[in-house]
Amino acid sequence: EYDVIILSAKESTGLKRWLIENGYKIPEQAEEVLDPYIKNKLKFFVVKVDKEKIPSGQTDYLRPLQIEYRSDRFMLPIRLGMANADGEQDMIVYAFTRQGRIECTNYRTVKIPTDRNIPKFVKDKGRFGEFYKDLFAMAHDREGRNSVFLEYAWNVTPNFGMKCDPCVGPPPMYQEFVDAGADWVDPNNAWSSSIFFTRLHVRYSREEFPQDLFFQVTPNAEQSQGRYIITNPATGDMSCQQGQDYLRDLEFRRKREVDELAALTGWNDPRYARYIYEYSDRIHEPNRGSMIPFVPAPGDSNGPGGGSWQAIVGLLAFSLFSIFWLFYGARPKHVAK
Repeated sequence: EYDVIILSAKESTGLKRWLIENGYKIPEQAEEVLDPYIKNKLKFFVVKVDKEKIPSGQTDYLRPLQIEYRSDRFMLPIRLGMANADGEQDMIVYAFTRQGRIECTNYRTVKIPTDRNIPKFVKDKGRFGEFYKDLFAMAHDREGRNSVFLEYAWNVTPNFGMKCDPCVGPPPMYQEFVDAGADWVDPNNAWSSSIFFTRLHVRYSREEFPQDLFFQVTPNAEQSQGRYIITNPATGDMSCQQGQDYLRDLEFRRKREVDELAALTGWNDPRYARYIYEYSDRIHEPNRGSMIPFVPAPGDSNGPGGGSWQAIVGLLAFSLFSIFWLFYGARPKHVAK
């Protein structure tokens, strides 16, 4: 369903003119984007969808294109796509190597926040997709809007064992790696083929990403994935001392989860108190503490509880006052006769 043409050019004006004459929509600022590629003697891969060739009934998606080329520069040309873009764009990069993960060399590669405990209602109310969308947006802002995020890195060689922890689905079959371009894999002897799988997520704009993405293959084979932990409360009779202790700890743990959620996504709803104190009516009054201690989420200096240093200062001041009173105020007074 595609008409494909490979073009080369000596100057951007001629290339722009050809594209316009052949029905391609080119933005006014295209020349400044095209010039660096032309000066580096790169060729242009021009694709047009031929509606007459689309299979009958296939109207909601197009088959992916696979491009193979040899180059000493391991890069993705993203600037050309930004010339016709309005705002930020998202791109997922899947990379297969023989030895270790790939990283970006001209922008920082950072790990997505992971191994965090979040409230159970994120899953129960079907909001995990929304949760991760907002988590990524906050991480993107926090890292300066110019970083590449590592979402997954794992050795997926068959004899390596687990390919994820936990897994949300079966790992790719080896023929799928071959189809994706990992041409060193032998489907007939897949156990001898080493594959390291990296997933990168980048949200980019012309202002924050003035250069194309350049990568390098590293020997770093450390496993990594975005992992968010949801725990279910215990059930049964909680009237014993151990049960009462558990319920008090459960309130503290849920408060911590809600604070973590706010730090990761910015979600901060007063109704979350219902989740924290869901089992408070089962706590016997003599066993209830006067207050649930607050521990701010890691790195959340501005979010809920971010002013924990004020509490520490207040506690120190109270302690000093108590010591002063003990040594001076509590002494018996001598009355002269």
